[in-house]
Amino acid sequence: QEERRLFYVAVTRARRQLYLTSAGDYGGSRQRKASLFVLEALTVLSILAFGLAGNFALALGALWAKSVVGGLAGPLHGAWLVQNIHPRVRATVLSMNSQATAFGQAAGGPVIGFVGTVRSLRAAMVASGVALFPAAALFGMAARREGAVQKGSDEQFS
Repeated sequence: QEERRLFYVAVTRARRQLYLTSAGDYGGSRQRKASLFVLEALTVLSILAFGLAGNFALALGALWAKSVVGGLAGPLHGAWLVQNIHPRVRATVLSMNSQATAFGQAAGGPVIGFVGTVRSLRAAMVASGVALFPAAALFGMAARREGAVQKGSDEQFS
């Protein structure tokens, strides 16, 4: 039921074109976690690169990279959440995820703004990248942990 409602919303919001695709194998959970780790790490690196860019071309490249990576990471993270949450609590967990994001922005924004005011905007951008690093580390640990668990279960049945 929930999937159909989500699909309906997506179809009705598509303005010009809508492409429907499918795959025989959607990959395992470990691949998604590894992809989330890579995308989160690229987000951190692009923010750091933007903050440390010495010229306009590097800053523009870092901004473009952040935009592309963010466009890929958002839907992948949303799909990972939807696939790993029981339908009975999915709306609650998705709402909590949005509220946690808003809280992080509201609590971290003034701190980063203070760094920008006292030091420089470059320092604030670097501080933003450093603040996001733990998320990348957590995705990496989750992907590694699940790989070890999966490998152990494969060895058990071979």
